[in-house]
Amino acid sequence: AQQTLSRLGASSVAAIAAKLVEVESPVKRELFVSALGFIAAPHALPHVPVLLGRLNAASEPDRNVQAAAALAVGRIGTETGSVAAEALVGWLTQAEEGSDGQQQRAAAALSLCGLRDVAALALGPALRSSSVEARSTALRICASLGPQAAAAKEFIIECAEDPDETQRLLVIEALGALGAEAADERVLQVLIATLQGSPAVVKLAISAIGSIGAAALSAATEVAKHLVSDDENLRLAAVSALEQFGPGLPAKVIKAIAKRFKDDQSPAVREHAAKSLGAQGEAASSFLQAFVVGLQDTEPSVRATSAVALGRMGNIAAGMLPAFSNMIFSETEDWVRAQALSVIDNFGQNGVFNLASRLEDHNSETRQLVLEALTMLSKDPAAQELCPTVLRLLKDNKPAVRRAAVTALAELAATQLEQDMMKPDSVRAEEAYDYQQQYKLSPEAQAKKAAEALAGLLGGDFNVEVRLAAARGLKRLGTMMVTPFVEIVADQCSSSSPALRREALLCLGSLDEAALPHVGKICERLGGEGSAEVKADVQRAAAEALGMLGERLHGTDALAFLARRVMSKFVSKISGLGKEPCVAAPRAVACLLSPGQPSVMKPREGPRRSFQDAEAWQLTFFPGPALAGSAAPDVDDASQALDAEAVARERRQEAERLLAEDYETRKCFADNLALMGPTGQALLRDCLEHGDADTQQIALEALNKAPQSFNKELGRAVVVHLDSSHNGVRQAAVDFVNVVGGARLADTVLAPNLISEDAFIRHQIVAALGILEAVAAPQSPATALRLCDMCWSVRLQAVATLRLTGGAGAAVLATRLEDEEPEVRLTVTEALGHLGPVASSYTGALVRRLGDTHEPVHAKALEALMKVGDASIPSIAEFIQTGAATQEVQIRALQALGQFGAAAVEFAPVLAGFVGCGVEELEEAAVSSLKRMGKSGAAAVAAVLASPAPPVHVPEDAGAQEVEAAQLARRGAAAFCLGQLGEANAATQTPLLASCLTETDVGLKNKAVSALLELGKSGAAALSSLLLPEAGCDVSSTVLALISLGKMGSAKAGAQAGAIAACLEDPRYEVRRAAAQALGCLDTHVETDHMQKLAARVHGSSLGEPEAAEGGECDAMVRRSCAEALGKLGAKAQPFAQDLAQVLKGQDSWCWPSCAEALRRIGSASAEHSELLAKKLGDNTASVRWSAMQALEKLGPVSSAQLEIIAGHLSSQEDKSMRRATCQTIASMGEVAAVGNTAVMLAACLKERDPGVRESAVIALGALGRGGQESAIASTLEDPDPSVRKAACDAMKCMQASGAPYIGLVAKLLNERKASVRKAAARCVLSFGAHGAKTVVSKLTVNPEDVAADINREPLERNILEVLQEASPLDIEPHCELLALFLGSNQPELREGAWKCLAKCGNAGQLNLVKLLNERVNELNAGARKGVAEALGFLLQGSSSTQTPSATSLKVVDALSKQLHDTADEVRQKACQAIGRIGGRVVENNVADLARRLEEHDIRVYHSALEALGKLGHMSAPYARHIALRLEGSEPHVRVAAASALGNVGSSAGLPYAPDLALRMREDSDPKVRCRAADALGLLGADNQQAAAAIAAAHTADLTSQLLEDKSAEVRRTCASVLGRLGTWASPALGPLTLALSDSEPEVRRAAAQAMACLGEALAPQILAVVQALEDNAEDE
Repeated sequence: AQQTLSRLGASSVAAIAAKLVEVESPVKRELFVSALGFIAAPHALPHVPVLLGRLNAASEPDRNVQAAAALAVGRIGTETGSVAAEALVGWLTQAEEGSDGQQQRAAAALSLCGLRDVAALALGPALRSSSVEARSTALRICASLGPQAAAAKEFIIECAEDPDETQRLLVIEALGALGAEAADERVLQVLIATLQGSPAVVKLAISAIGSIGAAALSAATEVAKHLVSDDENLRLAAVSALEQFGPGLPAKVIKAIAKRFKDDQSPAVREHAAKSLGAQGEAASSFLQAFVVGLQDTEPSVRATSAVALGRMGNIAAGMLPAFSNMIFSETEDWVRAQALSVIDNFGQNGVFNLASRLEDHNSETRQLVLEALTMLSKDPAAQELCPTVLRLLKDNKPAVRRAAVTALAELAATQLEQDMMKPDSVRAEEAYDYQQQYKLSPEAQAKKAAEALAGLLGGDFNVEVRLAAARGLKRLGTMMVTPFVEIVADQCSSSSPALRREALLCLGSLDEAALPHVGKICERLGGEGSAEVKADVQRAAAEALGMLGERLHGTDALAFLARRVMSKFVSKISGLGKEPCVAAPRAVACLLSPGQPSVMKPREGPRRSFQDAEAWQLTFFPGPALAGSAAPDVDDASQALDAEAVARERRQEAERLLAEDYETRKCFADNLALMGPTGQALLRDCLEHGDADTQQIALEALNKAPQSFNKELGRAVVVHLDSSHNGVRQAAVDFVNVVGGARLADTVLAPNLISEDAFIRHQIVAALGILEAVAAPQSPATALRLCDMCWSVRLQAVATLRLTGGAGAAVLATRLEDEEPEVRLTVTEALGHLGPVASSYTGALVRRLGDTHEPVHAKALEALMKVGDASIPSIAEFIQTGAATQEVQIRALQALGQFGAAAVEFAPVLAGFVGCGVEELEEAAVSSLKRMGKSGAAAVAAVLASPAPPVHVPEDAGAQEVEAAQLARRGAAAFCLGQLGEANAATQTPLLASCLTETDVGLKNKAVSALLELGKSGAAALSSLLLPEAGCDVSSTVLALISLGKMGSAKAGAQAGAIAACLEDPRYEVRRAAAQALGCLDTHVETDHMQKLAARVHGSSLGEPEAAEGGECDAMVRRSCAEALGKLGAKAQPFAQDLAQVLKGQDSWCWPSCAEALRRIGSASAEHSELLAKKLGDNTASVRWSAMQALEKLGPVSSAQLEIIAGHLSSQEDKSMRRATCQTIASMGEVAAVGNTAVMLAACLKERDPGVRESAVIALGALGRGGQESAIASTLEDPDPSVRKAACDAMKCMQASGAPYIGLVAKLLNERKASVRKAAARCVLSFGAHGAKTVVSKLTVNPEDVAADINREPLERNILEVLQEASPLDIEPHCELLALFLGSNQPELREGAWKCLAKCGNAGQLNLVKLLNERVNELNAGARKGVAEALGFLLQGSSSTQTPSATSLKVVDALSKQLHDTADEVRQKACQAIGRIGGRVVENNVADLARRLEEHDIRVYHSALEALGKLGHMSAPYARHIALRLEGSEPHVRVAAASALGNVGSSAGLPYAPDLALRMREDSDPKVRCRAADALGLLGADNQQAAAAIAAAHTADLTSQLLEDKSAEVRRTCASVLGRLGTWASPALGPLTLALSDSEPEVRRAAAQAMACLGEALAPQILAVVQALEDNAEDE
């Protein structure tokens, strides 16, 4: 993500990130702040103030976000300037002390270090801060900045006076880091002053002074004082510092260094003293004797340093040559001797001659050392003059000396000859004359003589090592010198020594044409069948020799022989090797790929490869299996077993070594075969096509070394290996592509294959061009044409490749936007869109494509402009005003501008000019675009609405009425648009909208009111203005305003309660009624005076109410509404209880129940009120008595005071409805009614003939609670009416423990036919606790073990499992084992009931199932495992997609993930389904594993995987390719699932497969597949406007064709629905939708009508005409 952000580097991306910094989530703020830092300069620079604002704790409380903002500023760099640096320093100084401020200080330090010298200028306040930790952090920053901190030097010096030692140490470190340039005398004095402190301070100060270098030479004396310190570290620091000062030290200091060199006990001190002394040059000449001691030091490092120091002093130390030479020849450490020899030439000729004097030494080791030294000094002319002497030593009696002499002679002669050949011819001629005059051999003659001598040794010396050195020496001398001796060299190819054979072969290969007669001898050493050569290094040498000869070998058998050796393997002959190793990725085998291919693509022969299969292993190396050894014999003894194991291990190791050796040998053969021109490369291509993976890798790596012969056939052969399952082959293929790019051969090697008939080849070629990125820019147009490829994988790869070409590709593509071929313009336009902001320079040309003559280009142009970003906006606006040739083009441009939303506000007036323009399509497009521009869009629209006569686009001869209508239409459109913008954007326009309501046009008023409803509090305020008398609104408008205010609720319209209450005085009863209802919805904002008005309206006029308000309310609905409103207001309406009570005293019986309920709700119901109502029960009118009884019920328990009177109406003399009401009233009293003979009277009602009365009586008995009525209730358990029996069960449940004796009687009802009775009985039994739960569960089965087998149970089981879910978890847990058995049932209802019961147990139930899987999985059969998987899915169903997964849920998903690999197909199937049900973040890490199930062979498994991926939605997007492959499945339900899943992955991942979905919709034989494919297109189009535009542009014709012609009504209905989802983009489908209104199926006609309503206002006249025509036809009929 960091790399992507830095590569995008676009201003638009930075702007998006800056806006998102304001999100609520601190985690997301931190991420977006970090994103700005990764975008970096220059694109993130404008947003630095946003980042600095995040440093303020007042505006950003989260410390992590603050730290991220600081780090982001540092990443942007020095271009942020001094303001940013000062802000960061201020933030640093504000950090809290201690660990609380550690994060803040660390982030500030990192960021300021990123600002470099800019930070140094701002660090002053931090360095002077009173906070110790702030000063410490600032000093550390200075130390990190080094010389760039020079600007803060004065502040650092001030800190040196700090008494704290830690601070002083930091000061010293910072000053030392300033370097020589910034460290002036003052800095030096400060550092010198600290040399008197503690050892730690002194040591650091010395090191700091030393780091200043020669500029601190004046401090040498002070530093040297510490050479005599007892502290070894101080002495070492001092001598190291003096070493850094270089030459020029005072004599006194040099003397002190010399003393340390001779006498110090520390080897490290002596070593640095030697270096320091050597650096003084001539000034140290008087102390050369100290080096005698150093050269004999016991420490090798001191000896080596002393030698190097002497050597650097050169001729100054010439007197030390004897001691130096003695040290070389007596040295026991090779590396020390090598160090000394490396500087001996510094002594000039004296050094060389000193060595040469030892060439005749009697000690052979000395002679050998001298010869080795001369080899190292081969470039020294003095050493080259010793060739004759060295030549004599070729006859030395010691083989080691002869070998050293051979090497020295070859190196001296060859080097002298090379130096001579580099000289101008004139100089060489002069020197040749001098050689003749001085009787000296010329370099060429010397080399010939050396070659002759070496050839003699090669053919005649008895020692193999000498001959080996001779062979190497001959090769070193070169072709011209050795050619005369080719026969001698060739003879050595058959030597018994492998090393000699190898060197002879290499030497022979270097002899060019002279070696051709001996090619047969070289080939004999290649190994293979019939060859005696078994040494791999010799075989490789033979191959290298042939490679040196190169194309000279054409016409010989050497090339074919090499090719056969590349293809051959000796692994079968390797002892201990069980099978050939493999480095193939385990999940990337070609045979595992889905056989499904797009039907438009010609099937390939053999296993199909595909790029997407590389995703899982592209970056992972998969080592092959361990090499198997031969079987060990059976042994009994432990020691013998160990020995056998060791032998087997040795065999395996030897086998692996031989295998690696064989690989390297064949690789060498291939490398040299590649050097042999076109013929060699053709042979390697054959190896590539027919060899195994190792051979392919070898061939590819060899080919990469010879690009001069690349061609398109080779390109085609190589690119197929870009997605090889072998890591090495894949990498070698990538290397080949890069070689092609580097050699600028893409046009000839890769591009011609873009039109291959094989889709796989095309895909791989496009992928290869993507690897080249910008290098492949010239091929961008050809790549763009692949965007229309028949194969979806090629299209997708073309997108990726074009993005990789970047700006270079954009420039090439832009030149083809005006191409004559429509297909080229289409693909180039799409390609530029895929490049995004990179193509911003070409937006003008892209906008012009909106008017392209080829219709598909339009949608691609819009899509491209959106992807390019904000840079497109000016070009679109200019095109709207000046470039659009037709209305259609202008509409497209308007829509395009609107897609940018708020980013295009600068051009909102341009869009507003089209509102009410007279062309509906233009107007609709302009308004739609303005909606997206927020406040600026609203302001532009308001200008249209504010004008009473805005300019309109009408014909010049239009009449006044036509003009006025156009103006009203324009203003209405503006009002409508303002409403859709929302309160945040259009709040300031609400007064303007309210002013429209005083106008006479009803349509404009309605649109204004609708807009105000959408604008929250601002809209409510405007609506309340309508309630004022001066507003002059009619009844309907006022009532609409009141109703709307009520719907807004207290939160939005609470402030308008006063205005609403004033409407209670309105003379219009409709207004009063609406006002009362609205006030009831504004509970928290209703004041006392408002309630007083409601209370006054409760009373009726002329209704006989005592103390009724004068002029009471005459409308009953108003009175009732006022009473209900008071009740809704709750306790705050208690002061007006008397007004409600007065109604109960009057004759307004219709309002009694409302008033009684209001009294109860406000908490003022009393016995007095029940008494008033009880008196009404004696009224002669039945309706009055019924109202009174209803009112008593509403009063609730307070009516118990009138229980006797109420109960009196239970007699059979009353109407049955009255008796039911009486029972209900008693039930409402609850247990307080359980007095007297109420229960007896209710029990008597149980014998009533009317079941309704019996039911109400039982309910009432239950409400009385425990009181002896259990037996009466029990008697109704056998009532003939099921509703009574159900009520009896519910009543018995209320008896609690006292009903336990009747549990058996209730349990009998568990076998009832009526499900509601069974459930009620079960609930009743469960209410008796654990015993009841046991009773209920016992009804499930007699033998629990048989449940899994007996799958056809009576409905009782389903009902019990359903009711058991309501039991307490503690009552359910004892029966978990039995419930788990039902998970294996294949009755879905039983399984669902079981898992819901288990779900009641919460995490415990889930963990029990997980434990069952983990511990007893082997005991469970497949059916049980399947049931558990299904249950786990249901138990965790619908996990939140936002919350962090719990530990339990993770365990559950982990268990399910394991079941994805179960051996039983049905278990894997249920595991897939379970993961799909769970969804959310908890399964996020398991989606990849789920997607792999698509490779299953069992159709049930991969079908379930498809369905699960579909449910996971956007999480499945990375696997859209795999899903799309299943669209070609053989079974319809698989294709259905694949289509559904593609529809849910989101437009970004799913759009590339829209053509495949359209193909399924058109051609699939199964109607369900066609239906689901069409629905998937609709889902993709509904994702966003760009997707809708793309789907509509490409597939509207397909959808309309199926709408009219498909035989399936469901398909036709779905197509109509999809067209509706596409909205205005599907407007061309109006005609087909009109025809669909005559479809034979009602659902199709309905869907077509609904779709027409979604096509936008622009088509309203046409749609209205269609409706009118339908009405006319209906009237005619």
